[in-house]
Amino acid sequence: ADTIHWQDIVRNPWPSNLTLVSTNGSSGCGRCHKSCTGRCWGPTENHCQTLTRTVCAEQCDGRCYGPYVSDCCHRECAGGCSGPKDTDCFACMNFNDSGACVTQCPQTFVYNPTTFQLEHNFNAKYTYGAFCVKKCPHNFVVDSSSCVRA
Repeated sequence: ADTIHWQDIVRNPWPSNLTLVSTNGSSGCGRCHKSCTGRCWGPTENHCQTLTRTVCAEQCDGRCYGPYVSDCCHRECAGGCSGPKDTDCFACMNFNDSGACVTQCPQTFVYNPTTFQLEHNFNAKYTYGAFCVKKCPHNFVVDSSSCVRA
């Protein structure tokens, strides 16, 4: 527990009244590999903790994959990324739409500003947990724009 940089993982700022009680110090787990710079999940170089929050440039409003302003993750990424696009996220903050992290799934109706009307969206998808799907799985029904059991 003492080789993990917890402030990099916790979503909200580290509360001042929170104390981490170490029950498995690095003495029982072994030391970090020298390439990990003291932050790791285990003793080998494959166990280094990748920092995605505390190393970010000030302009990044979420996570990053490097220390520069150009290294910010897309704002729909949760837990870090490998690049700047919504398809480079390790996990999505809201929904995963065919590998892209989005705020919401494509809605069943879209507003047409030319006709001032709602029109059927042929690219619509339903929410199924944290995923956007074209068709609800077997034994699920559509309720508005979501797949539900009943």
